[in-house]
Amino acid sequence: MIEADLIIRADHVLKMDADLSVVEDGAIAVAGGKVLAVGAARDILSRYSSVNVLDGEGTVAFPGLVNTHTHSPMVYFRGLADDIPLKEWLER
Repeated sequence: MIEADLIIRADHVLKMDADLSVVEDGAIAVAGGKVLAVGAARDILSRYSSVNVLDGEGTVAFPGLVNTHTHSPMVYFRGLADDIPLKEWLER
């Protein structure tokens, strides 16, 4: 059995494969900050073990949204300085 740092279980796991498939009753094995495997919980739990298992009953697990924080603070400033050029607004 392969030791993982973390195993995440979820009712639905969204995979980022070519078909964008969904694994029902799925799991994700993680070690060293990297995903080792994604698949059906029974398959993952038969190949990987961990002292840290997150039970995601009633949840969906999906890949993180990389760099989504970049523009979210701008929502607070929307419409605040529509009367000045963008370059000036960005630099001042």
